[in-house]
Amino acid sequence: MQPRRATALACAKVNLSLDVGPLRPDGFHDIVSVMQTIGLADTIVIETTDRGDVEVTCDASAIPEWRNHIPTDQQNTAFRAAEAVLLRAGVPIGLRIHITKRIPVEAGLGGGSSDAAAVLRAAAALVAWKPDPDALTAAAAEIGSDVPFFLLGGTALVRGRGEIIAPVPSSPPLPVVIAQPNCGVSTRDAYDALDRGGGRRRSDTEAVCDALSSGKVSALRDALGNHFETVISNLAPAVLDLMEDMARAGASPVRLCGSGSAVFGVADTQEDARAIADGLRTAYPFAVASQFVGSTAALAMVLS
Repeated sequence: MQPRRATALACAKVNLSLDVGPLRPDGFHDIVSVMQTIGLADTIVIETTDRGDVEVTCDASAIPEWRNHIPTDQQNTAFRAAEAVLLRAGVPIGLRIHITKRIPVEAGLGGGSSDAAAVLRAAAALVAWKPDPDALTAAAAEIGSDVPFFLLGGTALVRGRGEIIAPVPSSPPLPVVIAQPNCGVSTRDAYDALDRGGGRRRSDTEAVCDALSSGKVSALRDALGNHFETVISNLAPAVLDLMEDMARAGASPVRLCGSGSAVFGVADTQEDARAIADGLRTAYPFAVASQFVGSTAALAMVLS
C-alpha cells in the first residue's frame, strides 16, 4: 500500500570553507565551498490529501521571536518543493506539510533550503515519483542554490552556484556551538557587499579537503574559513561581538555560517559545547550545542 505520511529531518549546514567568485552575467555567483550538515534540524511532516493543492503550516516557537514569522505560501521553499513534485508526478492529489522550525532564519544555516530538499525527497516517495538523480537535482536547483546539497547531506564539495556537488571524505562528528545575535543578514546584501569591493581574502578549500582526507582534526580546525567574514563587520557588527564572546567562552575556531548572521565554534567535547551554549544564551537569543552529522542521519525519513 502506498504510504500517506512521511516524517523527515531537515538538517542545518555550516560551511567549512566558502569562496565567492565575481558576479556572473546571469546574476549569480560561482562559489567553492565544503559544506557540512549538523544535527540542528527542522522536522517536516507531510501527508497526502484529496484536495489537489499544497497546504503549509509552521510552528516557529523554538526560534527567536524577532524573526519567527514564516511564510506559508509560495514564498516558502517547502511549498514550492511540494508544487514541483506534484507538477512532475502528474498525480491528482494534494500535500499537507507541517514544519517544526528549529533552525533560525537569515542565519546562513540553510534552513529554508534544507526544508525544501526534505520535502522533495519525502513528497517524491509519497506520490511514487522516481526521478533519476539529475532530474531531482535540477528540480532542487530551481528552488534555491543550496537545495541540491541537502539532497546529499554529510560532507560535500559544492561548486557552481551550488548545483555541482561532489562528496569528499566525511568529517569526524565534531561538537560545535551554533549561535545567532539579535539580527539577521540578507544573503543578497552579503553578496552585494562583496561585489562592491569587499575583502578578497579567500578561505582555503584545498586545505580543508586535505585535512578531511588525512583525518587530522587539528588540521581541519586550522583550515576553516569563510569569504563573507571580510564584509560582515559592516553588515552586522553584532556578529563580530558574538564571535569574540564565543571564542572567549572556549570555542576554537569560530567561523561565520554561510553569509551570516549565525556563527559556529568548534568545541573539544559535547559537554564543552553545551556549557558554551548555556553561557552564551544569557546574552544572545539563540545558542545551541550540536555536532557534525553524516548523510545517513541528515537524510533520515519515516514513511507510514
